Amino acid sequence: MKNILLTLLLLSPFANAVVSQLAFGDLTDNSNLDMNIKSCFPFSNDNSACYSVYLSCDELVQILYDQQSHRPPLKNLFTDGIPKCVNEEFPAVGVTERKEIKKQLFTKCDIPCAVYRFPIKSSYSGRSLANILGRQKIFIEHEIKTTGNFNSAEIQYPWYRDWYAFMYDNRIYYTNKHNVVED
Repeated sequence: MKNILLTLLLLSPFANAVVSQLAFGDLTDNSNLDMNIKSCFPFSNDNSACYSVYLSCDELVQILYDQQSHRPPLKNLFTDGIPKCVNEEFPAVGVTERKEIKKQLFTKCDIPCAVYRFPIKSSYSGRSLANILGRQKIFIEHEIKTTGNFNSAEIQYPWYRDWYAFMYDNRIYYTNKHNVVED
């Protein structure tokens, strides 16, 4: 009897994980998320330069660096040269705080919530490349706070410094923290 109870106790977490996986699927990749991705990523104010949304993080940073003469606020990102992305994440030089979340939350998008490749809100480099609409489950990887010295929007509206990062189609994307709720 003791062995049966021990076996059941050991199998319990495994059984719960299997039942959970069968019932809900693996939502950590956000494959369930209905996200409207644009066909290109605009880097210029007049939309004349449009890049593939599937460029790597380092390629996007390089484009920002090449165009920094047109975007004076972004020079703060390049004070020590061209920063590198780690695991396709926005360069650490632009982040003051990072907190692991690893939790299923919900979008709160009565009007479309903007999704970005970088946690920057500006008319130059921080244009959204996708939208999420309605209440949807979203698995959040982590929360970040940017340095706040990329543009005047971050100074005038401090909530543009608070972002959630999530995976979608094997890429990291960002949405403003206020677009996501616990329940």
